Order: sequence, then C-alpha cells, then structure tokens
Amino acid sequence: MKVFRYKSITVLSLAVAVLFSVFTLNRSCSAGGFIISPINQDKVLVPGSEDVVTIILASSAESTTPTDYEIAVKPFKMNNDDSILYENDESYSQIVDWVTPEETSGTLQPNEMKEIAFRIKVPEDTPAGGQYFAIVVTTDSVDTGMIKEKYAMAHLVYAEVAGETIRKGRLNSIEVAGFISSGDIKGSASITNLGNVHSRAKHTLKVYPLFGGEEYYTNENKPQENVIMPGGTRLTEVVWESTPSIGIFRVEYSVEFEGVTDEISKIVIVCPIWLLVIICALVIVILYRVITGIIGKKRREE
Repeated sequence: MKVFRYKSITVLSLAVAVLFSVFTLNRSCSAGGFIISPINQDKVLVPGSEDVVTIILASSAESTTPTDYEIAVKPFKMNNDDSILYENDESYSQIVDWVTPEETSGTLQPNEMKEIAFRIKVPEDTPAGGQYFAIVVTTDSVDTGMIKEKYAMAHLVYAEVAGETIRKGRLNSIEVAGFISSGDIKGSASITNLGNVHSRAKHTLKVYPLFGGEEYYTNENKPQENVIMPGGTRLTEVVWESTPSIGIFRVEYSVEFEGVTDEISKIVIVCPIWLLVIICALVIVILYRVITGIIGKKRREE
C-alpha cells in the first residue's frame, strides 16, 4: 500500500499571494483520516469469468469528523525505491478497463468501516500473464490554517491470468564492495524479469567478524523482498545501517529469484580516507628508514 501526501501552502505577503505544492511519500498505512486494508493482494483470474476484489476502508483512530473520499482505478509501475508511477502499460494494464468499482466516492464517518468491492470481468480472449492495477482512494483537502493537505492511498493488485505463464529472469549483477571509506556495508543486485507475470526477489545480507563468531548483522529472518514487474529491471540494495567507521568483516549476500539462489562472499575493509592516508604515510616513513638504514650499513662496511 502506498500513501501520498499533497501539500498546498499559500503565503500572503502584502498584496502578493504565492502558491506552491509539494509531493512527498509517506509509508504509514493511515492518512487523511482513513486506513486501507489489506496492503496489497494477489489474484488469479480465468479468461471469460468474473471475479471480485475487495478492500476495507476504515476511519482512523484519530479521526473525529466525516471524511469525504474518491476512488479511482489506475495502472501503475514500480520504481526501484518501491514508489509507484501511475503509468499505462499496454500489455499489463488492460485490466484497468475490466474493473468496475462498487462506488467511486463517498463519506466515511468517525469509527466507521466499509467493505468496497471491485468487479473484474475478464474477456475470453485474454492471454495468460500478469495484469496490474492500483485502487487509489483520495480524500478532500483538509484546511489547517495556511496549509492545505490532500491525501491519497493506493492498494496494489497483482493479478495473474491463468494459462501458460512464463516465469524466468536474469541476474544482471550482484555486488559487495570490498573497500569502504565512508558509508555503510551493503549488498546490491540488479534483476530483470524476462517472464510475462510478476515475480518477487528476496535479498539477504549477513555480516560476520573476520575470523568467525556470531553475526554482527543479518536480515535472514526478514529478507528484503520486492516485486519485479514483467519486462522490468530492479536494482536493490540491502544496507547494514550500523556499520562502524573502522573494521574488517566477512560479508555474505544472497538473492533468491524464481527458485534460484545466487550468493557472493567477500572480505570487506572499512577505513576512512584520513586513516588510510596516515597508514600510507607511516608505511612510507618505515620503508624509507629501512632502506636508508641498509644503505648506511653497506657504506660503513665498505
């Protein structure tokens, strides 16, 4: 589920009014006085049949006044950062024309909960593969003095039309940097979905002491997971945000996609540039002293 907040701020200065708007992403499941549940859902559709998708629209706990809303069905695409673009894809967004909302607007009272249905009529000649749409619920503007806010939340539907689907992909790259002068230890992977239906990739990062021992970090119990749309390519990064500024670590990074797991293991040195410069300077001084000492000794022996 994606939550968006639109802000329109009007600043009055003498006789001049300046209007501007800001678009930001909010990962909360509640916005503008309402909540959508579930976050998203998968659906298998059969050509020539009808099906139903339902969502729960509920008033949030802090809501004390009625909330007017509008509902729209839109195509979408995913960005690498999990934000969404409401863009049409001719092959995988046809479902938008098959969906009929039970209602397109309404009012949600405080402490009220509604179940809203979306009927899907699948044409008989629909080819097998993925079809995707977003249910976007938008509230009216809330005027809080000089700031006007408008909220929207998107429930994503990942549908698969039954038949001969193609599930395959390509791992373009899998990397762990061996030397880090600033920033955090991370694993990154780029994957392309070559099939005709969406797939999910799981990314796991483990960080150990150089000579074994208990893990410093792992997300094994909750791997980072993302959806890759048909024909799409996604670059994903898994970061150890508590990486110390100095250290030597053994890092393992794995990616699971369509039943295949690829792994990489690396020794990672974390060292700031200033310390590296000091170490290099000390090495040069030590080498200079050793070389001049050897030369001086030979001269004395002669």
